[in-house]
Amino acid sequence: MIIVPGARGGPGGPGNNTVGAMRSHIWMAIGLVAGLALGLTAALTQSPALLAFARWLRPFGTLFLNLLSMVVIPLVATALFQGVAGLGDVRRLGRLGARTLGFFGATTIAAIAIGFLVGALFLPFTGVSPDQREALLAGSRGDSSFVQHAAEQIPGGARFIVELIPANPVQAAVEGNLLPLIVFVTIFGIAAAALPDDKRHALTELADVATRALTHVIHWVLLLAPLGIFALVAGAVVQYGSSLVTTMVLFVLAVIVGLALF
Repeated sequence: MIIVPGARGGPGGPGNNTVGAMRSHIWMAIGLVAGLALGLTAALTQSPALLAFARWLRPFGTLFLNLLSMVVIPLVATALFQGVAGLGDVRRLGRLGARTLGFFGATTIAAIAIGFLVGALFLPFTGVSPDQREALLAGSRGDSSFVQHAAEQIPGGARFIVELIPANPVQAAVEGNLLPLIVFVTIFGIAAAALPDDKRHALTELADVATRALTHVIHWVLLLAPLGIFALVAGAVVQYGSSLVTTMVLFVLAVIVGLALF
């Protein structure tokens, strides 16, 4: 049983959201540890039953990730539109946009620098063996269409500027191209901000309702997080080998150090 926000002392009770979130994080940690235990046991003992069970679990982890991905794009669109259109004053929006772009550029440069620094510090300790490297390459070759599609999505020069404006916003959303979608939603939000207040409020209220509904969906999906993490980790350890766990731990530590510095 997973404790959800507001589960104790009635809905919205004081401190319930924090308690529920903490207990959810504990369940996620339990799922992670259990997945590692199952994957390592199966990989070290080479038990056919455990190996088959871990591989059988893998699709459930993928299903969990798909459920999260399903909500991301509509949530980004509705929340961004609500924030932009809710400002009302277009001149105020322009000033805020300039500050946001400046902040985004500065933080991006800082993040890249920290990423290179942390990567250089942790890379010598990864020690990925030839067998592990071959397993990773084999996994990527198994979905070569995805790799090719990802490579095609890296534009350069003038093409990057052109592709910021989507010819079909719906297609951009379907293909998961967030940057063009964000540009469209921002332009649409600026146009809505220029409307009379009564018409603008109608749109922002609709976006607010949609954002709240999508947030509820994410909350429901996160209730499955312990099981999803358990399935993902167990399947990954069995697929790539027990020695890869050290590399995974180093990666997590590198991320934590990078976030702490950032």
